[in-house]
Order: sequence, then C-alpha cells, then structure tokens
Amino acid sequence: MPRLQLCSWNIHLGIELEHILTSVRGSKHFRDLDLLLLQEASVRGHQTDAERIAAELGPDYQAFQRNVDRMHGRIRGLAIVWNGATFELLSTDLLSLPHVRSSSVARRHRYWLQPLRLRPRSALVVEGLASGVRVRLYVIHLSPVGFTFQTEQLATILRHAAHREPCDLLVMAGDFNSLRLDRRRWAAWFEARQAEGFINASQDVQWTFRSPSLPLRQKLDNALIRGAEPLVCEAHCPELLGSDHLPLFVSIGL
Repeated sequence: MPRLQLCSWNIHLGIELEHILTSVRGSKHFRDLDLLLLQEASVRGHQTDAERIAAELGPDYQAFQRNVDRMHGRIRGLAIVWNGATFELLSTDLLSLPHVRSSSVARRHRYWLQPLRLRPRSALVVEGLASGVRVRLYVIHLSPVGFTFQTEQLATILRHAAHREPCDLLVMAGDFNSLRLDRRRWAAWFEARQAEGFINASQDVQWTFRSPSLPLRQKLDNALIRGAEPLVCEAHCPELLGSDHLPLFVSIGL
C-alpha cells in the first residue's frame, strides 16, 4: 500500500534555524518525507526558511513560501516543502480567515478579544497529486486564543473545502493553538468532525509545545484527514531541536 508521509511544524520564525537544519539532516524521521507543512517560516537575506530546509532535505525537494506578516521584526509565513519525485504540486492559494473586526462571533466573545490586537490569519491551500491521488492541503495557523473565534476560522476552511471540486484526500494540519484550558470543547469539536468522516490523526499525540520559560506543555498542533476511501493514519511527535513546537509527523495509507 502506498503511503503519504507528511510533517507539520511551527518553526518559531526560524530563530533556531541551524538547529532545525541539524534535525532535518540527522533525524531518520525526515527520511522519505513527501510533504513538510511549515508555520512561522521566515526569511534570511534573499532565501526563505522553506528553501533552506528543502535544500537540506535533498535535490528532489522544492519549496513554496507565502509571507503573511511580521512578528518581532521578522517576516512570518506559511510554507510547503515537497518531494518532487513523489508529489506533483498543481496550485497554491492563500485563504483569508475571519478577523475579530469582521467576525460573526457574538459580541460577548469579541469584547475580550479586541484589546489583544490579534493579527489577521490565513491558511495556505495546496493542491497536488501523490501516487495518482488528488490531494488538497490546508496549512493552518489559527489565532492564539478564543475557542469560539478559532473554530469560526476552522469553519471558514471547512466551507472553503466543501465548495471546491472533490478531492481524494483532504488534509487540515498545523498549529491550531488548541490550549488545554479548552480541552473539553476541543474534544467535542474533533468528535463532531469525526462524525463528518474526518480522522483525528493526531488524537493520540500527548503534547506538541513546550514553553521556553515555564515547565508547561500544550497540545497545540493537530492533523485532520478525510479520504474518499477508508484510510489508515499514524502520527507521532519526536522531541527534535529547533523550535518551541515539536514536528508532527503523520503517515497516511493511500
């Protein structure tokens, strides 16, 4: 059975890019990787972080990065790195997600979010082919707080997917900022998606984020998968250096 090997990683503005490159170079987990979905990718000189990582993965790998804003003086973007021998990139697009000012979230929820000056968010939409399978990927980095607001952003992605041409494999992966204080509501949200035919591929992953200053671990990164045919998915998060997030690896049987 052919498998699609993908990884989603928030690389924290590439602040520790050399450690990331060391992890990519030395870890067995990156061998035979088909797709790498990046959040908080930045730029050094005239080269994007995605391009640097693609070069480290090998000559078959290519990169596309869409820069969306700046944070702490650094460019911040969403990116995809793919193995050209196993994945054919067909198109990319940027989907704008609801912002507090334009959100349909109830006023009582917006009231405490507005002073936080949350930045606009987007999802990178990628279409491609893997082993003859039509794949659509959403590289996601949601707003950092506000469960109701975050799930409105996810609803925008789900509506976008529902109005596109059908695909064989739909992947929604990235940094959902799914804080533990909302764990029960997140669990109910994922259960509702499973009832719609999605697989919560990262369900058994215990944590993906470590605070650099506090003994605090959170599970912020997730992967939802839906196929036209039944799928078998496995996920794990090895403790590799390079970011405050761990890379989330997902293997999908096609």
